[in-house]
Amino acid sequence: MEYIARNTTIPVPRIQDVFIISRLTYIVMDYIDAPELTYVWWILSDEQQRGIIEEVKNYITQMRSLRPPNPGRVECVDGTGVYDARLTGEPFPPCACVADFHDELGDRYVLQSEAHREAWPQFQAIKERNYQTKFTHSDIAPRNILVKDGKIAAIVDWETAGWYPEYWEYTRWADSHYRSAPAWHDARDEIMDRYPEELWAEKYLGRVFTRL
Repeated sequence: MEYIARNTTIPVPRIQDVFIISRLTYIVMDYIDAPELTYVWWILSDEQQRGIIEEVKNYITQMRSLRPPNPGRVECVDGTGVYDARLTGEPFPPCACVADFHDELGDRYVLQSEAHREAWPQFQAIKERNYQTKFTHSDIAPRNILVKDGKIAAIVDWETAGWYPEYWEYTRWADSHYRSAPAWHDARDEIMDRYPEELWAEKYLGRVFTRL
């Protein structure tokens, strides 16, 4: 959040303190007096709804314009490991390259398993592509967007943010919006570049592995 506050115009709460008790990290931050977008979306005007989607598009563009300190490396903003609740309860070590990250997700298993031969062409095509790493929130959804007077007051829940393959914000969109209005699912292809093959692979992996 401090990195985003310094380098973009994305509104985030100001951090006042961070401390650890019994291996649990606690963050003390400014209170934002604004409800989650989830609870007020339906009472906003069409113009306000459209404006918020445009704001999100602008903020994602800003994040994707940031330059990674270690291009190609999948890591948190400070160089430590990234976190995805579907993969592990703890952050996993930074990946030196996108290929290592794909192995962490399970791509190598699929490509080496005869049971998944039908998926080999898609996963092999992804393996042969070169991806840039972009700064990614990984969980942008109405429940993590606070709004006031019809505008975004803050975006919260940055624990899964970091430098990921360029398609990651796009492929995480569907899972992040499990409680969102249909307009948010439709907005994905408008807000971001499309990565249909990577989305297909991510859904396929979701059927192969249990993500908790």
